[in-house]
Amino acid sequence: MTLKFKIKELIKSKSKIEGRKITQKEVAEAADIDPAVLSRYANGFTNSFQGEVVEKLMDYFKVGFEELIYRDKDS
Repeated sequence: MTLKFKIKELIKSKSKIEGRKITQKEVAEAADIDPAVLSRYANGFTNSFQGEVVEKLMDYFKVGFEELIYRDKDS
């Protein structure tokens, strides 16, 4: 069982709401996160999370912890 981010889903949802394409690069810049870190989180290539990054993503997407991260029972 692994914790994973819903970053791709949140970007897709935000893009739909705003009526424009939002990129991971744009999210990284707006949330003041290293684009490489965001990419690793979005693609599931990390086993640990930095609290500061989690908080910045929750603020950017205006979501709570449970809406940002889920438990993947298949991994």
